[in-house]
Amino acid sequence: MRASNELKFGETYVNRESFEAIQGFHAGWRKSGVGGADGKHGLEEYLQTHVVYVQYK
Repeated sequence: MRASNELKFGETYVNRESFEAIQGFHAGWRKSGVGGADGKHGLEEYLQTHVVYVQYK
């Protein structure tokens, strides 16, 4: 997917049926390769989040 190279947000899922739990590991906006945070409090550190879920059949 060429579009995935242009995405500038925390998490992207392609061909995935389930969702991450709030207690999971999260990466923030434009933070790829910089690490992330666990759980609710870690997620709240990011001011802008965007999640994409794509399912192809």
